[in-house]
Amino acid sequence: MTMIPADLYRYTPEQRQALADDPTSSPELLRQLAGDSHSWVRVSVASNPSTPAEVLADLAYNGDTMIRLIVAENTSTPKELLEELALTDDPDVISAVAVHPNSPDTLARSLGKRLRAIDRERA
Repeated sequence: MTMIPADLYRYTPEQRQALADDPTSSPELLRQLAGDSHSWVRVSVASNPSTPAEVLADLAYNGDTMIRLIVAENTSTPKELLEELALTDDPDVISAVAVHPNSPDTLARSLGKRLRAIDRERA
């Protein structure tokens, strides 16, 4: 497990991103990196399967659409957060939630119907 370096913000953004990508990084380190000023570090935290559920939720609620999509694609995102992410109108996030292994079958089916309706509206 990667410990939190005392001088974390003396690290370059690339070094912080490498820590955010590392599945052995501690939950505390990932929590701290989730607040990084560089979006690609936050994206790496959002995609890390070791990121705690509450950090994924914070990223989803406080992030942009791209970060919400990455959270929806994270294999560790819990069912409850997927259900909340499914409330979006963004078809990419809806698609990611629909195929997520933690999505209940009923949610996946209803999202499939929503996606078809969105496709019809666009046509």
